[in-house]
Amino acid sequence: MFNGITTLNNFTTSLIAPITAASTTGTFANIAPMEGFEDGFLGEFRAPSTDAGENISSRGRGLFLTLIPAEGSESLDDLEIIFLYQLLNASDQQELLFVRAQEGTTAKDWPAGTIVSARHTAGMFNDVIKKNSDGRLYLEILTTSYEYPINGADGITGFNDTVNIAASDVPCYGNDSVNIGDGGAGDTANDTASSGGMINIGRGAVYSYGDGNGSDDSINIGGGGAGGKESFNIGNGGTGPFSINIGNAGAFPGAGASKEGAINFGGIGAYLPGTIAIGVFDDTGDPNSSAGPQGAGAVAIGRGSSARDVNTVALGNQAWVAPTHTNSVALGAATVTTESDQVNIGNKDLEIGDGSTQLNGRGLYLYSPDGTRYSVRVDDAGSLVVATAPFA
Repeated sequence: MFNGITTLNNFTTSLIAPITAASTTGTFANIAPMEGFEDGFLGEFRAPSTDAGENISSRGRGLFLTLIPAEGSESLDDLEIIFLYQLLNASDQQELLFVRAQEGTTAKDWPAGTIVSARHTAGMFNDVIKKNSDGRLYLEILTTSYEYPINGADGITGFNDTVNIAASDVPCYGNDSVNIGDGGAGDTANDTASSGGMINIGRGAVYSYGDGNGSDDSINIGGGGAGGKESFNIGNGGTGPFSINIGNAGAFPGAGASKEGAINFGGIGAYLPGTIAIGVFDDTGDPNSSAGPQGAGAVAIGRGSSARDVNTVALGNQAWVAPTHTNSVALGAATVTTESDQVNIGNKDLEIGDGSTQLNGRGLYLYSPDGTRYSVRVDDAGSLVVATAPFA
């Protein structure tokens, strides 16, 4: 059923009794294919209008039938199209209710035995396939009062090969773009005829982030939206340009082509250029701190982890790089850095090797103030052996 229009394949019946030009009921033979309609109505019943010029939603829901003269004339002047909307009796010969003189035809007197056929008509398709004010086509479908636009032809709103299926008339502003949902793909302010490759599924939309760079090649699935070029969002958080978000918080590195992307998987979000947040939630227990990557190029992985300066890494549950410890790394749960340019493992052992002979003398490499490279190893007696170690 398309927006109230019921169709039956190759269905033909005939009048049991004659009808006059004023009749709105008639008795038809062989209506068994229609007996499955709930409560006798052809779809969810709406009282039809008697105005033949009104559309399906005003006319009701039902089945187009064409009455054909016995002599077999196919002239439109000789045919009559009616709109059948209710079955009245539970028998093989049922009385039916219908609206007369549809699609420019004229109500006539029809004798018993008149052939009645469920033909596809121009009005059926005209009521289903519509054109809105800016020339885009859409298809009215299902049994709701919503419109579900489907745009596909080249040149629609200046863009080529776009598809838009939406509960409201939301367009695609980009070539080779797809919108399914209420959000839309692209926007008029920043997407141009050269924009494209945008996909939106859901309420969030693909949009340009207001930086003038458009939203080419971006994908949004969910409520958050994909903002800016080459961004990808799944979930309610949303993204900025060149970023990826899967989760609720979002990834927004800032506007502009010069901003590196951000990546967020999880709850806290990544809000600075080049930052990564994975599985971060703000439970550090420190009222003066904030979880997640807090400096450009920072990476925070783990619940409550906090990388609070530029180019820092916090890896582990509540691992924490302090706000002034640039270029430092906190490895392991509850590890806290103490200065810049540091790798800190906290109150944990650092072991090199696995206790087997396969270690082959591996150890540490250190540099003296004059730049000499030394290796530090342990011999079989447990003594440290320090030797210069030229670069290989």
